[in-house]
Amino acid sequence: MISLDSTSNISIRLGEMEMFIAAPNDEKFKNLMATISPDAKYDNILQEWRISAEKLSFEELNEKLSYGIKQIEKSSMPSSKIGAIGQEHGYAEIKVGEGGEVQIDSLRERGIPDERLYFDRLEGRFPERPYLDRCLDALQPGDILYVHCLDRVARSLKQLANTVAKIESKNAYLRSLTEPFDSSADQYKYFSKHISFAAEFEMRANSERTKAGLRERAAKGKKVGGRPKSLTKEKIETIARLSLAEKSIEEIAEAVGVSPSTIYRTISNPTILFGRAHADNGQEGVKQAIRNILSSMNLGITTDVREEILSMHRSGKAIAWISEKLDLNLKTVRNVIHDDD
Repeated sequence: MISLDSTSNISIRLGEMEMFIAAPNDEKFKNLMATISPDAKYDNILQEWRISAEKLSFEELNEKLSYGIKQIEKSSMPSSKIGAIGQEHGYAEIKVGEGGEVQIDSLRERGIPDERLYFDRLEGRFPERPYLDRCLDALQPGDILYVHCLDRVARSLKQLANTVAKIESKNAYLRSLTEPFDSSADQYKYFSKHISFAAEFEMRANSERTKAGLRERAAKGKKVGGRPKSLTKEKIETIARLSLAEKSIEEIAEAVGVSPSTIYRTISNPTILFGRAHADNGQEGVKQAIRNILSSMNLGITTDVREEILSMHRSGKAIAWISEKLDLNLKTVRNVIHDDD
């Protein structure tokens, strides 16, 4: 028995092939039942709603009905807008090199129709997620967004907090299929605020640990800050010269006395980078590329990240937006843009 209000009770009984719900046949419940099951019909003689048990289990019906009734009780919306209550959407994020069938199949098994399934194929280190944006835009009050797991909608605590906040701003909810997370539950009422605080705390704590380490090194008379000794300006100039001579990365690494991975961590593809710089502006272009690499190293980022920041800035994106999207602090983003001016 599910209580709707102080004067009405809703009950569910099982038949051989159908489930029967004793509920009103008013506008609110017409919209709610249509959301729960497209084949829901009201039997005027039995005065019950009839739903096929073939595609919907008793547990799923009970969950959807309980949730919908709770929303009707809490909602102050006119009955014409109740139709979106309980509508389910699904989002999957598929990274390069992996299949998405597990995520998509699990969302379909949940009963989410293909027209409300969204997925992004990610490419690059900081990929765009256009279909996640579309999915969030499509959410209506009372809707639920399902994901296979939370790391499919965020790369960090900060992004997770922001995503949940956006969903909450639409009066919708987020649920994970593989984790005990449901933002409609009372214990997650202030989740986005708590996670945002945790993300800020983590960032401040990391900053303080870094500062403490630098103070300790300074107290011991050791060098503080600066670029790693493995790649100096002279070595980067050698990398540029050998790259233009079309030497392999192994030959370049051996010549400058570092491992190929050390080069890749700073310059993802030196042959392309320096080749393009030389083609654009000759030796002056190569010199500028070297200055950009040194600047990126001082900021603790790679050349790829630097180019991503500048690309976003040139397309008109705000510094705060870039900082959030790339999960970088504002100071780093400002310094990159300032160095490029």
